[in-house]
Amino acid sequence: MKRLIILFSTLSALLLPGSVFAGKMNLPQIRKIWPEKIISLPDQSVPDIEYYFDAIVKAFPNDVLQVAYNVFYEIEVESDPNCYVLMDKRNGYMRTGISGEQEGNLQMCYWKVPDGRRILGIILRQDNDVLKMFYEHRIEEQTLKPLPALADFVPDASRYYIELPQKGKDITVYVRGEEYQKVGHLEWDGFGGFDQLDLVMDRCYYNERFGFTIRYPFYFTGQGEPENGDGQQFISDSGLASFYAYGGYSSVVMFNQTLQEHFEEKCEGFKTMGYILDDTSISDNEFYIIGHKDDSYIYKKAIVAGDIQLNVVITFDSVIADDFLRMAHQIANTLIKR
Repeated sequence: MKRLIILFSTLSALLLPGSVFAGKMNLPQIRKIWPEKIISLPDQSVPDIEYYFDAIVKAFPNDVLQVAYNVFYEIEVESDPNCYVLMDKRNGYMRTGISGEQEGNLQMCYWKVPDGRRILGIILRQDNDVLKMFYEHRIEEQTLKPLPALADFVPDASRYYIELPQKGKDITVYVRGEEYQKVGHLEWDGFGGFDQLDLVMDRCYYNERFGFTIRYPFYFTGQGEPENGDGQQFISDSGLASFYAYGGYSSVVMFNQTLQEHFEEKCEGFKTMGYILDDTSISDNEFYIIGHKDDSYIYKKAIVAGDIQLNVVITFDSVIADDFLRMAHQIANTLIKR
């Protein structure tokens, strides 16, 4: 049995009547329904990547999927090296696209979890739109269950090129351009998720008014400075995390407080707002406070530098709290007076 199959054909010959597809869906339509769509699976003792490909194709009638389906199963297709399908069953990976292009139109792979589950990842590209989907398959069950929170954890695929692994287990992230620049990878945690801690902190914000910098990952976008120029807010691509870095005149100087008094005042302020404090720390010239309420977390760090106080307030959803807390520490630790 062949483990690695590569097939080629023309793109124009592939969109044929009489295939298994009807009622075509574009990516915006698929994006709307997939987070709640449970996909039924046929019986198969040892599911492979072709098995999952067939299930996705039947669940979402789409031109890109039809092209891949017709090429792979050689449905009325003439041989011409334009469109390709790579089916690597040994590594649980497949890819389709146009020869010579950096990005494929479809990537699929799956990860095995020690408890018997499999996590299926799908990146689908059509025109200028890109969709990422993740599903869970419990082998004893004949369904694929959507994992929208896991898809949200992966950076925005319309802004960055997301490369699923053919070998290894980590997802690689690139910035698009004349040359695709690797900015990091999402490390498979072995239990059904990914760890972003190794992503490059490749962005830097400099505040001219108060003379400080802070570094942050590529998947945060600045929202612009207010008129007073005291700082800036940054929001993650998923919308599940944000931070506001800003400067001001030190409360220690302005209100004749000690740093300890200022720290205790902020702790009480968080409690008044309904936060439960999870962790606090104070040293000679800085402190941080971490708390949560309902489904949100807050992380505040303050540094006193002469008569200036530097601050960063990071908020994030509880859905990503386990993975993002260390990243919050990393961002906060880059806050520096220049």
